[in-house]
Amino acid sequence: MNKLIIIAMIGISTCKAQVDSDTTFNWLVGKWEAQTKEGKFFEYWNSSNCILEARAGELVKKDTVFKEWLTLTKIKNYWWDVPVFGEQVPIAFVLKSADSKIFVFENKEHDFPQQIVYEYITKDHYRAKVQGVLHDKEIKEEYDLKRVK
Repeated sequence: MNKLIIIAMIGISTCKAQVDSDTTFNWLVGKWEAQTKEGKFFEYWNSSNCILEARAGELVKKDTVFKEWLTLTKIKNYWWDVPVFGEQVPIAFVLKSADSKIFVFENKEHDFPQQIVYEYITKDHYRAKVQGVLHDKEIKEEYDLKRVK
């Protein structure tokens, strides 16, 4: 937790200029939805100050059964993805690899997931993946999100 607070403090003082000139993840801004077996998964991204933030969750029969907050920020030339699930402690994932369409964030110390992947497909379609090993079993969850107009 202390590491995350320090990262956030450094980021506040340095990220404004970096994000203003770095449009790497601007394609995420907007409302996105995906159908799941149980209902509908959503992510609503916006850009404020020096970070990208999202509210994400899953709706089942009009009830929100899962909710998290996501933050993407660039600190000292490194992109960080910091999800917060419910009331849990934030977990930081650093961007480990990227090309023009696939962005892999990683935290090998986390129980699950160890990777979060954003795959740009078109301006109105992207795939989010959370993957890793939990209890000696490989797990991968994928969400094909479409932009909501």
